[in-house]
Amino acid sequence: MTRRFPRSTYRLQFGPEFRFGDAAGVVDYLDALGVRDVYASPLFKARRGSLHGYDVTDHANLNPDLGRMADFKAFSRALRERDMGMVLDVVPNHMGVSDDANRYWQDVLENGPSSRYARFFDIDWQPPKPDLAGKVLLPFLGDQYGRVLENGELRLSYGRGAFWIRVYDRRLPVGPSTWVRILEPALEALRPHAADDDVHFVEFESIVTSLRRLPPRTETDPSRITERHREKEVAKRRLGRLLEEAPAIRGEIDKIIERFNGRRGDPRSFDELESLLADQAYRLSFWRVASDEINYRRFFDINELAAIRVEELEVFEMVHALVLRLLSHVHGLRIDHPDGLLDPEQYFRDLQEACRRALAGKSVEDVRARPQASRAVAAAQAGGETAAAAPPSPSPFQSPDEVVDGDLAAGRHVFVVVEKILSSVEHLDPTWPVHGTTGYEYMNALNGVFVDRDNRHRILEIYERFSGWTERFEDTVYHSKQLILAAAMSGELRVLARYLDRISEQHRWSRDFTLASLRAALREVIACFPIYRTYIRADTQMVNEETQRYVDTAIESAKRRNPVIN
Repeated sequence: MTRRFPRSTYRLQFGPEFRFGDAAGVVDYLDALGVRDVYASPLFKARRGSLHGYDVTDHANLNPDLGRMADFKAFSRALRERDMGMVLDVVPNHMGVSDDANRYWQDVLENGPSSRYARFFDIDWQPPKPDLAGKVLLPFLGDQYGRVLENGELRLSYGRGAFWIRVYDRRLPVGPSTWVRILEPALEALRPHAADDDVHFVEFESIVTSLRRLPPRTETDPSRITERHREKEVAKRRLGRLLEEAPAIRGEIDKIIERFNGRRGDPRSFDELESLLADQAYRLSFWRVASDEINYRRFFDINELAAIRVEELEVFEMVHALVLRLLSHVHGLRIDHPDGLLDPEQYFRDLQEACRRALAGKSVEDVRARPQASRAVAAAQAGGETAAAAPPSPSPFQSPDEVVDGDLAAGRHVFVVVEKILSSVEHLDPTWPVHGTTGYEYMNALNGVFVDRDNRHRILEIYERFSGWTERFEDTVYHSKQLILAAAMSGELRVLARYLDRISEQHRWSRDFTLASLRAALREVIACFPIYRTYIRADTQMVNEETQRYVDTAIESAKRRNPVIN
């Protein structure tokens, strides 16, 4: 990657109808427009047919809907020949989980807490509702669970050595330990007719025995997780071969599957399937249940986008494997929704360090910024100095030559901008080793050029007369936040309230605050909060004045609006 600072960018939205080859065909046109850098939408493998690319299912590979790597390189070469660059959109906050293309999520649904990827996602395995313990709530049914089940819309099926639940256009894995419920009845039906030397029957019996001995899906010991993964995969291969070689066994299993799938109009015929579903690492529910009982963190309130824990080293490396391989073709990174990350500052430091090492010729496996970060945190907790704050980002009017040295000193090895909306009272955190935001605040200021403030009262008068709406804007914002907290994100509010309740129980001055009162207080403070979020870190010794002011402002405003909670 050569050092360059994009001056004029043009957004290209890739998708099934606009692939790498199509993009290469418009490079001359963009060049004639004066565009110096292309801003590419996410290029990672996404949900099949995705029109935007933000529902990523595999960060480590290019989206096949957009073309092959050779096609991407041809597009990159066309840009380079015209001295044009590329800014790549990176999505480190979440993954798409709306179909079976996401192997990490599918593994979690198959194995629950015992999944090798359980820590990839932010899942509460012990939520307040006992029936959800060790399970993931999947709220995407179009009606109440019982109706969907008895309408025959949940179907058990077999394919390629495994059992699945098919619902709408989705395919959900059936936990291998629960296959015994399906295979054992078939085994017993065949037993009276099997000869002692029937190798297929003996193999069938052995497979069922191995499945009974699998470590449970609640197992979290690493060695037992490894054992479970190894043995279930062996069982899948063995079952797949057996059913190809023994049509009689396959026929008997098909009969059991047909029985499990029940008959419409006969509610009791679905009891076996319901019992099988109750033993899975997920619980299917009506989509409206999500607002109250969702137990995995989402991208806002979108059930199909599950948040990932990029603060974990293994997840960080997975998310950036392709990004680091493409650095020779890319001249900048645009980071999507960093406010959804646990610690944005640490993420940007890790990203810049990973890019520095990759550009120096290190392999992806060698890019391990986390140990360095951990040492900084440990030093801070021991009373040592924290990492020096990066100086403010360079002015866009400075030439690249003037800012390179300062950039490197600040840890900004690669041009990085962040997708963040700053309020009118907010500034980008100067400790982040980035070059600025994507420019929402600039566009807002620019739009102001076209607004004549002298006409504000006249326009407001017309609007109020037409709409009948006379509420102050500040009150509308407050009530809208209250509505979102009640209608779309009450589950997230409950989680925060439980965390605060645990903290309150640790001190005599706060232990008498009830969970209900803490939840009500949180709801009011959130609705009055003047910015999106704060950035208090684990190694923070003292909250800075600006952050303290935001918190104090929210609390004082909440007290004024609802003095009863005091």
